[in-house]
Amino acid sequence: MKKETKEKTVEQEVSKQPDFVEEILTVGLMLKKAREEKGESIEKIANTLRIRPVYLKALEESDYESFPGKAYALGFLRGYAAFLELDVDKLLTQYRQETSFKPDELNMPVSEQPAPFPSIKCLLVGVAAIVVVWGFWYFLTYKETQIETIPVISSEQETVLPEDVIVVSEENIEPVVEKEQKILKELEVSKETTAKKEKDKKRSVQIVAREEVWVEIEQDDTLILSRTLKKGEKYDVPESKEELFLKTGNAGGLDVFVDGKKVKPLGGVGKVVSGISLSPEKLKKR
Repeated sequence: MKKETKEKTVEQEVSKQPDFVEEILTVGLMLKKAREEKGESIEKIANTLRIRPVYLKALEESDYESFPGKAYALGFLRGYAAFLELDVDKLLTQYRQETSFKPDELNMPVSEQPAPFPSIKCLLVGVAAIVVVWGFWYFLTYKETQIETIPVISSEQETVLPEDVIVVSEENIEPVVEKEQKILKELEVSKETTAKKEKDKKRSVQIVAREEVWVEIEQDDTLILSRTLKKGEKYDVPESKEELFLKTGNAGGLDVFVDGKKVKPLGGVGKVVSGISLSPEKLKKR
């Protein structure tokens, strides 16, 4: 009876052994088991993930020394686990426990000898040399500049001068000033005269018939012109101190010019107008 009880106890322990093995599976065995359950080959997964097959195989065999660095192993493991639809965070945690993960340290090369730094004496010597060179260059440049700016005048140039050149001295300074003042005064008088002539200049007014039209010009109820202008005929309005007025039976048949420039039409074709001032200023303001 005791023997049968003992055999049953052993069988129960053996039946529980797979669960115990599953709990202690390494990251590599978990990856391999998941891949085999999916029926996928390492080569096919490597082609999909763009990872070399040797690295996937190294993950399944927990051969982490085959990777260039631990960061590479972590990256490949993350992608492989995601593809097999495993718990990525759980696998990464177990991986760190298995490998006692520590970030790769960056070893920067250190020079055995300190970088050379110039001494104060060398610096002072360099500055002094720069100052000496600059001073020498400035001296040469200044000397050449002075020589170029001093004109050399021959004896002939001293005695022969152009006729329109006036040599100013204490003896003739006053005549020169008087001459300049006289020239300025003449220029001012010339400007005033020109302006006065322009002001006094009388403007011309001309009437041109575009078609046959009757016109009448009067001044203070005095009739000066009353006639029919033929097409293309021109009439120069006489100059007068008193204002002249125009009357026509066809305002659109006339063109009026002031100093050769056409002014606005007096009216439409066939329109009768009267009392149109022929003053050049008023015609230009129309």
